[in-house]
Amino acid sequence: MLEEIKLLCGSAQYNSGIFYNAEILICPTPLSQLTTNYNSNYAGNTPQLVFTAETLDLHWTNNEWSGFTFNPPYFYNGTDNLIFEFRWRGGNNGSVYVKGWYPLGGYRVLDGFSLTNPNGTIRDYMNSLRIYYTPVTINENPLN
Repeated sequence: MLEEIKLLCGSAQYNSGIFYNAEILICPTPLSQLTTNYNSNYAGNTPQLVFTAETLDLHWTNNEWSGFTFNPPYFYNGTDNLIFEFRWRGGNNGSVYVKGWYPLGGYRVLDGFSLTNPNGTIRDYMNSLRIYYTPVTINENPLN
């Protein structure tokens, strides 16, 4: 079960901002490479909302980790690649970037200018991230 994601701040200059109506979604995918089409990357799976904030006011410190706690946690099957999608709508529903991070299958980012864009631009960079999880065991011999 994935409980939190932390990002490493890599800049002393670009380390703060206010993001309105922020969301983080996670979606499993069997794909090993991103396409430019958001829905194609999901491969028929539905993204799960794991984080929301009406106003996300970030003031991070360079070279330090800052995190987002998932509510609810995300139950990961341990085999599929995962897409981490960061969205925010901005003030007055203005157009802003939608970023999808694809950490397990290839270190690439897909971004677009609004939540309604069906396609984005693939970029070859990615911030460092840490994913925090709790192993979940399944009792294969439950008591009757």
